[in-house]
Amino acid sequence: MWPLSPLLLLSLAAGSFVRLSSYPLAVKTPYLPAWLPGDQAKNVSTARPEFWAGQPLTWKVITRVNGEVYSLFGCPDENITSVDQISISYSATHTVVTLKTGNNNNIEGEVDVMTAIDESWSAQPGQMVMGCAAPSTILSQFPLFGQVSRNISNYTRDDLVAFAYRFGCRNVVQTSSVTFAIGLQQDLNGFFGEVYESLYFEPLWSTTEEVVDHFLEDEACAREESKKLDQQLIIFCSWLISSSWGLIHISVPWCSKDTSYHLGFMKAISASGRVSPISGLLPSALPAFYVLAPDYIPLLLKPVLNMTLGWPMDYALHDIGKHYPNATGPTENDEYTFPLQQTSTLLWMVYAYQKPSGDIEWAKPFLPALHRYADYLVRHGQYPPEERSTIDHNESRANQTLIAISASIGLKAYGALSGMANYTDIGNLYASTIMDLGTDTKQAHFTSHYGRADSSWITSYPLAYDKLLGLDTFDEAVYEMQSTWYKDLIQPDGLQFSSDVQFTVADLEMMAAATCSNDVQALIVDSLHQTTTSRIDSVPGPTRWNVTGANSGRQSSTKAQAAVGGYWMLAAVNMSGQGVPVELPSELWLTQDIYQVPLKPSQVSLTKVRIPELIAQGHKGQTQKNGTAVRPGAQQPEGSKDIQEVVTASKLIHIDL
Repeated sequence: MWPLSPLLLLSLAAGSFVRLSSYPLAVKTPYLPAWLPGDQAKNVSTARPEFWAGQPLTWKVITRVNGEVYSLFGCPDENITSVDQISISYSATHTVVTLKTGNNNNIEGEVDVMTAIDESWSAQPGQMVMGCAAPSTILSQFPLFGQVSRNISNYTRDDLVAFAYRFGCRNVVQTSSVTFAIGLQQDLNGFFGEVYESLYFEPLWSTTEEVVDHFLEDEACAREESKKLDQQLIIFCSWLISSSWGLIHISVPWCSKDTSYHLGFMKAISASGRVSPISGLLPSALPAFYVLAPDYIPLLLKPVLNMTLGWPMDYALHDIGKHYPNATGPTENDEYTFPLQQTSTLLWMVYAYQKPSGDIEWAKPFLPALHRYADYLVRHGQYPPEERSTIDHNESRANQTLIAISASIGLKAYGALSGMANYTDIGNLYASTIMDLGTDTKQAHFTSHYGRADSSWITSYPLAYDKLLGLDTFDEAVYEMQSTWYKDLIQPDGLQFSSDVQFTVADLEMMAAATCSNDVQALIVDSLHQTTTSRIDSVPGPTRWNVTGANSGRQSSTKAQAAVGGYWMLAAVNMSGQGVPVELPSELWLTQDIYQVPLKPSQVSLTKVRIPELIAQGHKGQTQKNGTAVRPGAQQPEGSKDIQEVVTASKLIHIDL
């Protein structure tokens, strides 16, 4: 795996300007994401980075060359000379800014670099292990002396926390560099049931300082690995549509680079911090893991499946907790429950791990619960009762075509993973019903509901899982039918999701593209690429915007969601269809040992798989320890239990001279 978060690199090298809606600077967890708005990317010296939700962050980088002071990054209000920006570019793991100061390629003399942050990174008091002072003090000391005072004072509101590094009085060549690090450690990570779950590294290093030491010692090798990943993705995506390569690099999810957890949990930003929602988040994130890190699929599914063993309903649970990071039990009977949709998608995802891994034993402890869920689809999947859509959340409606499609694919998935052919036959039968009742009179496209007018239509993104898993619930003629229909609907800013709305859902649009002909794939991907790199407002990871009307392609109603993993579905389907192997580790992360996990008295007891401790595989690379910042604790999520957060092991900035 890749331990680095996306990097901000400031280097004296050539490049070109590439616009994104927002550039990732330090994106490690939902509590430590710094982004550079795209509309500020042409002059980073005066830019102001932002938290994913849009709150401004103070992050200043200043250099002093032979007594002259220059702003490298984040100084919009200071009277400091800005350097010349040559370029900004991005890859899957890096955001690279190229800057120039002075008249020569090589700098002779004294060079100092300083970086500073303030309380905008935090929302409550915490632990500080370094010096701090008022901005006027910090910003006067560095220009005069090229360093900051070592005298430690108590942190007060609006102070700056700063590190400075001196390269010394010598020639500074291109290979000279300094690394500043900041990261996140939660002293209490969260709960699974009512049992506290520790971070992976807690048993391995006894103190925060030891974790930081390991991170900085490993940084050089990890950075080289990240570069190799960039190159591998370029090679891997060379046989895809060229614009798709750009989308994939935009959408590498932060979670795919974090190996701290034995059990994987994801936060749904759009649903009040729910933990690992089944109907929306996980199936949209899974394609990225399928391509990049398939061993994360069981990590994410395992806590969900553990809770299914005690879940009393006949349909799958919606999530495993209402307040991330506490997976304290499923959320019952609320507006975000989508029984048929969450049941269908859970069956897809279990088979999405079993098929490439070939491990038929892995799901056996959960088959009784999955069998119950499959029976729920048998009873309700052919003619779906009233249920709200996970996409537009409109009023509940019966006989929604997409829900029926999902159920038929879910039944085929269960038949395949259990070996019970009767469920496969039922899935095929329900697919025939859908073709009879869920298409227009000419069978030219799917309608949004059974029996609706021919003018009704909808994007049939669940077909991508049918194709990915090779279930053949619907034959190639159905894919061709929808592909032909999409070709006439595509707008410059994307494919409208349905006849009832004006917006596209970009991650689901890429899923639809995965089932289309090459020419329609190109139209869909090009429209998304054009919008996300040139038109959309400056927000992180946009996925939903209008494709018709005056504001077409301008404003996204979503941001920073892991659902951008759906952008990878085209790559995942191509891998599956062309026989590209999905490499899984020889030693799976999960065992079959089961024990009881106590929950709150109001909930039933759930079971959990005990995970063996893994041995850290650290690298031997050596990097000078240039500084470690520990920040005050970030804002606690509602419902958390006294989570005290300090910063460790997440790379923020690397400066090459």
